[in-house]
Amino acid sequence: MYIISKEISTEPLRLTIQEMNSWISFDLSVLCLRNMQIEERDDFVFYNSNCRGDYSTGQKSEFSSSQFKYVRRWRNQTFPMSVDGAVKIIESFSDEDYAEYIELQLSKLSPEITELLFCVSTYEDHFSLKDVPSLNISLWRKNYEKEQMRGTYSESEIVGNNELWKEYNGCLYSYDINLNGANSNAAVLGIIKRDNNRFILEPCYKLYNNLEELANDYL
Repeated sequence: MYIISKEISTEPLRLTIQEMNSWISFDLSVLCLRNMQIEERDDFVFYNSNCRGDYSTGQKSEFSSSQFKYVRRWRNQTFPMSVDGAVKIIESFSDEDYAEYIELQLSKLSPEITELLFCVSTYEDHFSLKDVPSLNISLWRKNYEKEQMRGTYSESEIVGNNELWKEYNGCLYSYDINLNGANSNAAVLGIIKRDNNRFILEPCYKLYNNLEELANDYL
């Protein structure tokens, strides 16, 4: 469990879900819940969401036939986001260990939203989560001043120590989930709960046959 303070909740945060020992691709999704239930269609933030953002501005993007021509092209050129802009699923275009990550700014979260449930799902029929041995879930400060650790540790000490490297790069909390050869195509991996003026991040693990079954469990 990790307590996200009111001060930290005003910062842009990054939640990453990484698989280190396999080559399976998967999608990220977030359920924005109201007392553990989905009440609005746009509370489900996933790859086919109709609430989407523009990569160049970070703001909401509306479909325009004159600009995008096709809905598929619009979805390919934008990212899924929550209506309040507190949750964004961003595709990473840099050389990193994850193809997507979840960007959070919890202070923007609508007061009606009490929980955020973050999930993964596979999108290729001949793969499932049984092909993924384990996943690492980590919460990072996006705008972190690395200078404060320089002078305390040498670069070689930081690079050679996984925990120091995470701290140096602004890691707030990290945990692993062993999937144990799960023959499923979707899973809940964690939850962020509203707790007065702060938030609590906790591991939460549940398997589903597919993403539709997962979403239906919270209707």
